[in-house]
Amino acid sequence: MSVNWDWVGKEFNVKVLFSVAGVASQILIQSRKEESFLLVDAGDGIVRDLLELPGRIFEKINTIAITHGHFDHVGGIFSLLSIFRLVNRSETLTIISPPDNSNLKNMINVFTEYNTAHQTFDINYVETTDKSFKFKPFTITSFLVQHRSSLSPPGKKLSAVGYKISKKDETILYTGDTGYFDQLKILVKGVDLALIEATFIEKKEDYHLTLFEAKKLSELAKDYILVHVPTHIHFQNLKKGKD
Repeated sequence: MSVNWDWVGKEFNVKVLFSVAGVASQILIQSRKEESFLLVDAGDGIVRDLLELPGRIFEKINTIAITHGHFDHVGGIFSLLSIFRLVNRSETLTIISPPDNSNLKNMINVFTEYNTAHQTFDINYVETTDKSFKFKPFTITSFLVQHRSSLSPPGKKLSAVGYKISKKDETILYTGDTGYFDQLKILVKGVDLALIEATFIEKKEDYHLTLFEAKKLSELAKDYILVHVPTHIHFQNLKKGKD
């Protein structure tokens, strides 16, 4: 039995495991030739979502890229780390995140402290705002986006990022949670697949995109999937060519 991928490219396969605003977001990207997996965001239910896939794909995830610290994007980290320990994972796990992600760090710290005598794998924690990294076979480039801070001291702004994932001449872009800003058009233009957040039907704030804004941006990409949709709209109805 094979995975029912939402998008199949020359280099990558993409599965939106779940992505509903305020509930959870998690996206799985596979490098087709190496069968290596990258997880982008890990909201609540991530372990269930991964275990529903055929085989033991979750054991092949070596890198997790987190966009920001809101619970619907990091709420499943503790359970995911726990299942890795349960199956005696030995490979180092890399977690990429914008700086000052206290929610994420706290969950990792609690996991590490709780499993001091039994942790079977190392965690390589990497902070980023606008850098490029090579985690074979993926080239991952982060960029700052326009999103409100997560839980933090009053007046302290926390970073949120989106990601470009590239291999050879194929590129996937994930906006993460963001409002509209002019640079976003440049970032989206020409990518092979754009995963664009579409939180609101009507404009409510400057830290999320509306469905209209997301669809306008999607016209700049070769293909797209709208994610982080309102709870009453299922993301599978918002793929390219469907209204």
